[in-house]
Amino acid sequence: MDKMEMIRLEATKELSRRNLLDFLIFDGNGRYKNSRHIQFLTDKAQQFLEDVKAGKSPRLYICMPPRHSKSETMTKKFPAWIIGNNPDYEIIIASYSMDLARDFGKIARDTYREHSKNGTGIFNNIIDRDKSAGDNWGISEHRGAVVSTGVGGSATGKGAHITIIDDPFKNREDANSKLQRDKVWAWYQSTIRTRLAPGGGIIIIQTRWHEDDLVGRISKEMESGTGEVFESIVLPAIAEENDILGRNVGEALWEERYGLKELKNIKKAIGSREFAALYQQRPQIEDGGLFKRQYFKYFYIDNDFIKTSDKNVNVKDCFYFQTIDTAMSTRKNSDYTAIATFMCDREWNLYLVDLMLERLEVPDQWNVIKEFRNRYKLRFQAIESKSSGIGIIQQANREGMPLKELKADTDKMTRALNISVMFENGKVYFNKNLDKLFELEEELLKFPNALHDDAVDVCSYAGIVINDLIQNSKRYIRKFISV
Repeated sequence: MDKMEMIRLEATKELSRRNLLDFLIFDGNGRYKNSRHIQFLTDKAQQFLEDVKAGKSPRLYICMPPRHSKSETMTKKFPAWIIGNNPDYEIIIASYSMDLARDFGKIARDTYREHSKNGTGIFNNIIDRDKSAGDNWGISEHRGAVVSTGVGGSATGKGAHITIIDDPFKNREDANSKLQRDKVWAWYQSTIRTRLAPGGGIIIIQTRWHEDDLVGRISKEMESGTGEVFESIVLPAIAEENDILGRNVGEALWEERYGLKELKNIKKAIGSREFAALYQQRPQIEDGGLFKRQYFKYFYIDNDFIKTSDKNVNVKDCFYFQTIDTAMSTRKNSDYTAIATFMCDREWNLYLVDLMLERLEVPDQWNVIKEFRNRYKLRFQAIESKSSGIGIIQQANREGMPLKELKADTDKMTRALNISVMFENGKVYFNKNLDKLFELEEELLKFPNALHDDAVDVCSYAGIVINDLIQNSKRYIRKFISV
């Protein structure tokens, strides 16, 4: 190696000592793939460490999809880099099991050893020969140590300047168990939290499983003002509105590894509910209020037959109709224009075939409504007669395409009663391949407290429409019999 190569190598090592991302790249020896979200994580990690040094007691939780380098970056490599630069720091690594936590600790130890004084020389110290186990290793002639523990494990006698909790739940079964969620919460409060040194910091890294998981409980305490304040980093696999990285809606988090095509295949394989939790970090509540998960039923169409778990219905024995709820604004966080397409069979069962939820400019709404009208052989379209809906009704009349008027003359809860009874009686089915299935179910389960309720509104109007049709048919029958 000539003199210039030596200078470049030493400069690279100095950068690696100073910057976590440079350290990851150097440690990877050409194998490490940088990306925007990893750059973001390493910047946050370094700021977190600076806050610990300043005695600010930082709190940070990071929610990310599986296999997107969250553990590699934050749990395996970050501790080695921390203790390399701060040989008197004590670190606790925790996970759902002692075995996994020990594995994290071993990788951190081996990473430090490779770049210690006896290795590449990025760091100036070495591992203590008498304290080198994977679950408890320290720095020679310093107080620094990395200790591993599992959920429920004891950390008695161990302190921490930094505690890293990586995936406190093993799987769906654990997360769905209230007993296990309570166990994790008690362990966090009574064991992990009490081991922290003054000014020390906590990082929680997890994939979301349940609304009431560790991050869920911490978030609820923050909202109520009774708990500690955590900085929140939520990185969904597919970008949504107000993305923290500035991605466009629909953009993949790590296109080089998990592009949109692969993510859609994963969603198809595991289902929209599981994908929403694990990949989008938006777990749904298990039950619900007016609408409960146990009421949800599904169908698919095969050779002109509607197929459900309990019946087959010929499409020819059904009629199509649509309910529409328009919105006035296309700004972020404003309501959506919703168009729901239903089929109704002879027993007054409803089948939600299609659901559009989009923010549309008012001048564009009528053209989209006509487009959806032409997709299906509809008996009628019905639209809420408020705001832009009034103008659309007038436009439809001018063009000879009259719309049934839906009056918003009661509150949303009252309007939802008819459809809620139909759900409870097992008379509403969702297209299992519906693009907006997750959004629909989330709105229903959280109603009336969800951020948006446009999907609920069009379902509510469908219930009102069907109830009116049933009552009219009964009146017709009574009139016929009395003649």
